Amino acid sequence: MALPSGLVVEVRQEVPFLPKVAFTLISLASLLGAIFTGLHLGLSPAWLLLRWLLLWLCALALGFAAWRAFYLRKEPDLPEASEFLKEEERVWARLARGLAWPLALTAPFSLFLSYLGGLKGPLFLGILLLAAALGAGWPRAAFASALGLFLLWAWADTLTPGGFLLRALHFLAFGLWLGGALFNLGVNVPVSMRHPQVPAVVGARQLERFRWVVGFALPTVLLTGLGMALAYRLPLPAFLAFPFALIPLKLFLLFGLVVIFITCPLYR
Repeated sequence: MALPSGLVVEVRQEVPFLPKVAFTLISLASLLGAIFTGLHLGLSPAWLLLRWLLLWLCALALGFAAWRAFYLRKEPDLPEASEFLKEEERVWARLARGLAWPLALTAPFSLFLSYLGGLKGPLFLGILLLAAALGAGWPRAAFASALGLFLLWAWADTLTPGGFLLRALHFLAFGLWLGGALFNLGVNVPVSMRHPQVPAVVGARQLERFRWVVGFALPTVLLTGLGMALAYRLPLPAFLAFPFALIPLKLFLLFGLVVIFITCPLYR
């Protein structure tokens, strides 16, 4: 029943404020990045936003499914926590079904993103498969589907091996973070508040795992984002004018996330 070294269990009566801010900031940062990339791809404002929505939903699904598949573990030393874990599974399944609907409804829009070329069909079918896996409560299938989708998105956006690698890592880190944040805000913290005794230790262990995920995702998003920005080889003054000014603005939001990661008790 021992906690990870330095970890403190703090039972709250409401979802903490800073994780909500972090979830909002990472979503806004992704929107800025999507606007910049969409303009570079020649998309109109409406299709640019629809492309971002599809990516954002897939990112939610990737991290959310990863949590259920790999991080929500049985605790042999805490047999009394079984009801806590079962409730987490029930809440996850309910939220996964809720996430499946917007994915299924927005999937047809991918068929009208002309820059995708021959990848439109596979992306459309992949999004439907992801929605079906979430609706059926199959986290590993959902994770595999979301991962495959991001690999397709990354190749369609870049079409070069170097660019593909940077974009794929960027998408992966973003998805693991965003979907993990949804799990914490929608599953871990609320269920932990309903079980404030021994099972709270299980919630604390899960939060510790998420802390390591954020520790990987945050520098990966920053470094890959910088790498993609430097690939344009522009003079610094160019980043003060639209649309290139979106890049330092996105970096500003990401540095705000660094501050939250350092100061928020859930991540320490």
